[in-house]
Amino acid sequence: SKPKSTPKLSAQQRQPSHGFPVYQSKTARHQTSTANFKAPKAGLSNKRTVPRRNEGCSPSDLGSKSAAGYLPEVQNLQHQVLMEHLRPTSRVERQQLDKTVMLQIVHVMVGTPDKQHMISKGTHPQDVAFVRLFPVEDQMTGAGLHEVWREILAHPGGPGAVARLTDPHQIMLWTLHDVARHLESLRPRLGPAVGRYKRNVIKHKIDGAKMLGLSEANIGAQLEVTEMSHRRMIYESIELMRCVHIWNPVKHGEMCACTWPRRLLGVKKWGELDVR
Repeated sequence: SKPKSTPKLSAQQRQPSHGFPVYQSKTARHQTSTANFKAPKAGLSNKRTVPRRNEGCSPSDLGSKSAAGYLPEVQNLQHQVLMEHLRPTSRVERQQLDKTVMLQIVHVMVGTPDKQHMISKGTHPQDVAFVRLFPVEDQMTGAGLHEVWREILAHPGGPGAVARLTDPHQIMLWTLHDVARHLESLRPRLGPAVGRYKRNVIKHKIDGAKMLGLSEANIGAQLEVTEMSHRRMIYESIELMRCVHIWNPVKHGEMCACTWPRRLLGVKKWGELDVR
């Protein structure tokens, strides 16, 4: 016997209960009308959706899968491509610290010696006031300046070479009158001869930079200093102010007796201390 055919429904009978018409695409009508219909596979490759990286596009390993018919959102794909391009450029190599910045940090962290100890060693109290000490390792690391200390150690010559580059009293910027005022401050030890020395400073135009370049013999010739003791006194005062000095317990006293920007406590033995 022949199978019973499905009765055809009118357009009014096919309408749902809500009353709105239902529209079907051509493919949907084809699927319902064809018994042996098989959904076609996605036409894109199962390896990549766009050309590879070397061709100017993003690779397939960014999470875009097209074999299952899925394409990522354009916004997410652009973000992934941006991150891929930024990744190699975001690796910043370790930069060398600028020498000017390093010297500024050293000037901030300098210490002062034990005044009584230096006076007992024969240094004049006025000269002790000029002395500045190079910061020690524990002081720098205790202040969180580990990178600065590494740069100091990596500098050719180490801390000693960096110390010679410093100018804690900014003598290089001294004018003729600044040099004359410094000589005037030595009047209690030099006596009335200071007036002649000051006139020669103005006459020969000896500013701070020239003053640093004078040897003990040149000081006697340029300033007409005839007394050997006066030459030595002026030269030593300039030498003490020329740069910061590397801390030495014999010259400057024990570290705990010196004054530092950070408080140094818990001294165990020479060269070992705790910073708090």
